[in-house]
Amino acid sequence: MAYHKQADKAILYGGLWINGQYADLWEWSDGKWNSRGGPYDNSSLDHHAMVYDEKLERVIMFGGKNYRYQVQQNTLTVVGDKVIVLSRDGPSGRHSIGLAYDSQHRYGYLYGGKEYQGDNQVALGDFWKWDGEKWEKIE
Repeated sequence: MAYHKQADKAILYGGLWINGQYADLWEWSDGKWNSRGGPYDNSSLDHHAMVYDEKLERVIMFGGKNYRYQVQQNTLTVVGDKVIVLSRDGPSGRHSIGLAYDSQHRYGYLYGGKEYQGDNQVALGDFWKWDGEKWEKIE
């Protein structure tokens, strides 16, 4: 979930429940949840990260796990009632990510997360910067 500053609404996509995952889009406004679309075929996500990108004036999402527990590498955004891919490049696929936006410098920052190596989950410690178009690894 992320707060869309320009629209003054919280945006929620995906999630996990006991019988599976969600692939729908919701917004919180005027004290209630309103459906914005979905479910989207084969695009359920959980453990992904969301943040409002002030440069793009959109909520962006990265990573997470799909319904097959495969980690995702896509950077997604919400346009109207659709979820679309912004980029397939950048950090490796992962879930349980730290994602924040620096409004002064107008960059998104991603830290760590977890990836699967066989049956094990491995913690990642890399750091990435999002400029609204592409990811850059910070060494």
